[in-house]
Amino acid sequence: MTNDSSAPPRFDGTWRRLSEEGNRASEGDPARARRAYEGAIVEAERLLAAAEDPDSEPDLVDAAPVLVLIACQNAAELERRRGAPAAASRLVARAFERVVTTAVSPRAPRALRQSCADNLKHVLEAVIEDLPAGDADGLRPFVERAMAAWLAVRFSADEPAGALAALASGSSRAEPRATPAARKAS
Repeated sequence: MTNDSSAPPRFDGTWRRLSEEGNRASEGDPARARRAYEGAIVEAERLLAAAEDPDSEPDLVDAAPVLVLIACQNAAELERRRGAPAAASRLVARAFERVVTTAVSPRAPRALRQSCADNLKHVLEAVIEDLPAGDADGLRPFVERAMAAWLAVRFSADEPAGALAALASGSSRAEPRATPAARKAS
């Protein structure tokens, strides 16, 4: 066995172990699976918080929002299978809340806010899959918050919370940008 210092750090070992334990237990021992998945969620949230350190490894910054989503999705699927759709919805909402909140956090470094913004589409997919078909009214607040968070990250490198407040009040200074096709046409 060699010690390759260029290999990425294995920051997700505990999360991975708990997720795999939950996966193995999900068919035969749902109580054990639930405990393991809850542990994976707690660990993923800890890693997301650790990624707020400006000296965090880039791999952690990129992976942390995804780990939160996967952990919550695993637990939500278990809840759906045991006939608890409300519990599943709370878990999906938990992932959404953590990723959106971190995307607009003034404490989070720009790279982490960007990673959260980049993963909003996956979090929204989980929300859409969780909602009853055709529930546009239920989806609207999630889409609006995700879009506001994405725009806050996109247009404000230094003060994402201020940009979010401006967007929410309708007083954003950001001008819409023409698409490349529209610029060619003009």
